Amino acid sequence: LNEVSTVDEFDSILILSDMEGNDIANSDSRSIATLLIIQDIQRQLAKEKAKSNNNNNNKKQTQTTDIATTNGGTNKKNTRVISDNAFCSPISEILDTRTRSLLSVAGCKGYVMSNHIVSQWMAQVAEDRNMNSVLSELLSADGCETYIRSISHYINVSPSNSSKQRTKSFWEIALLARQRREVAIGYKPHGMEWAESTDLILNPPNKMVPRVWDEE
Repeated sequence: LNEVSTVDEFDSILILSDMEGNDIANSDSRSIATLLIIQDIQRQLAKEKAKSNNNNNNKKQTQTTDIATTNGGTNKKNTRVISDNAFCSPISEILDTRTRSLLSVAGCKGYVMSNHIVSQWMAQVAEDRNMNSVLSELLSADGCETYIRSISHYINVSPSNSSKQRTKSFWEIALLARQRREVAIGYKPHGMEWAESTDLILNPPNKMVPRVWDEE
């Protein structure tokens, strides 16, 4: 029997452009239309699942309880309910830079500008031909890949570990990554936006300065 998967069962959804001729505007329009259809299907599936779970009294919820002790010795419990019905956000490929404003209106949290990536590739290769082998390795289907990993992949950042054990310089983290046959190229602090951490993502400064590493 053939297995049929619905939109809510995918871990990631990437919408690729289908350009006919040289009309990139129509191609982006079809991509955005597909994005809106998928989002609508996700909303409908969420409603149907919620209704079904309510009828069967089997709705799954995750509860996190924070217990605080007051000065009087009594405990107060603050319960927060987190829904498990979360869907992956579709990522759309766009060809025209002017389409980015439409994606924000459509509620798309991520996009891939393939033409922009290719043009940057060509510009770097034009300046330095040796960059072609590096970029080919990174952007081809085979070879090295770029990952965003949690710091816990390299060191133990559990609360049971003291801050001294979690204090390391970036060079020490890079050495731990190399022991795993990986190359650490930068980091992003958890509480900092991507736009604010551009100086740290690639080749961060002050690599010898120790800092306390934490997942949060």
